[in-house]
Amino acid sequence: MHFFSICGKIVEEMDKETEEVVVAKSEMYYRNVYDAEYDSEWRQYVEDEQYFKEQQTYELADGYTLDVRSYALEGWDGDRLVSCHRFSQNVLKKNGEAIHSFINVDYQVKPFTEFLKHGNGHRYFAYHRDLYGISYFDLDTKEVYDYIPEGYIHDQHYKAGESFIITDIHYDKAENLVAYGGCYWAGCSEVMIGELSDPLNFVPYLVNIHELVDPDYENYDDIDFARWEKDVLVVKANEEQEFVIEIARLRAMLEEVAENGK
Repeated sequence: MHFFSICGKIVEEMDKETEEVVVAKSEMYYRNVYDAEYDSEWRQYVEDEQYFKEQQTYELADGYTLDVRSYALEGWDGDRLVSCHRFSQNVLKKNGEAIHSFINVDYQVKPFTEFLKHGNGHRYFAYHRDLYGISYFDLDTKEVYDYIPEGYIHDQHYKAGESFIITDIHYDKAENLVAYGGCYWAGCSEVMIGELSDPLNFVPYLVNIHELVDPDYENYDDIDFARWEKDVLVVKANEEQEFVIEIARLRAMLEEVAENGK
């Protein structure tokens, strides 16, 4: 086992073959494809200890913990590992009592360990059910919303295609906007902006900040979140150059994406 980086964020993964990755530039489909059967293929494996790899407990705030049991389906060529698919069984607990559980069918991004404190007064635990999409669990009402986008055009054998991988979350309580840090698979660091007035029924459309500050991807590789300020978002390019973007402009772009989105 070794560490590798997805868009500058360190995650654990088994050794794998190096392959060229091409991000599709076709249309992005935002339709939610998650349903109760989404992880049905993987339930048999989390009940079989032969696939178990390790367990880790994350200490969260206010007496909460997250127990993560990771599993792997491995392909071997003699004594050489040629493929590995990791997934996990996760249990959120309050003072040792389980209050929510879920399977992550593509476990490559480290779990979120900080709660989102929303302007509506509720606290939310964010998590992944797949490499793509984002889910929110309301710690106060125990309601949940799971979202996985249909993504870009893909093999119809799979419910979801390539889309943005969220690795960090930065919520602006004053504007009810969220900046998602992350990337497309093996790509540059990006920042996506979305609306988050209701985490249990959020509008899924996103605005890509890279396309604002460097639309041709010629001058900067990585765009990272820096901070929210009054009426503006500040991002940093290649860890050096800061760009300031007005909230009003972001809202106008979100409206345009929503009007044209699918």
